[in-house]
Amino acid sequence: MPSVNPADSFQPNDIDTYEHVLFDFKEKIAQCLSSEDWDRLPIILRSRQAYLEQIFSQPIPDDLRDNLKSMMQALLIDDAFFLAQVEEHKSGIVKQQLSFDRGLRATQAYKNS
Repeated sequence: MPSVNPADSFQPNDIDTYEHVLFDFKEKIAQCLSSEDWDRLPIILRSRQAYLEQIFSQPIPDDLRDNLKSMMQALLIDDAFFLAQVEEHKSGIVKQQLSFDRGLRATQAYKNS
């Protein structure tokens, strides 16, 4: 991941760098979801949160606010999509668990009869 210190004053090319870094985070999140790497996902999300906090811990020039606003809106859209994927996976896990529990109860009932 490129090293950018958002605490330095904004330069026009910082927006491109921030956008690139946030895209890298997006890709890593997507990889975690597709590979079901649930241990790595919170680490990436915490890193992204720290990065965003660094970006917004400094004054943002008026001429760059619209660009940052657009990036954050895109990030929220991506997060909604990612959350839907997580919820879908969670629902699948719950269904599997219920099916397993039914099978276990059926097996136990068969053994007891």
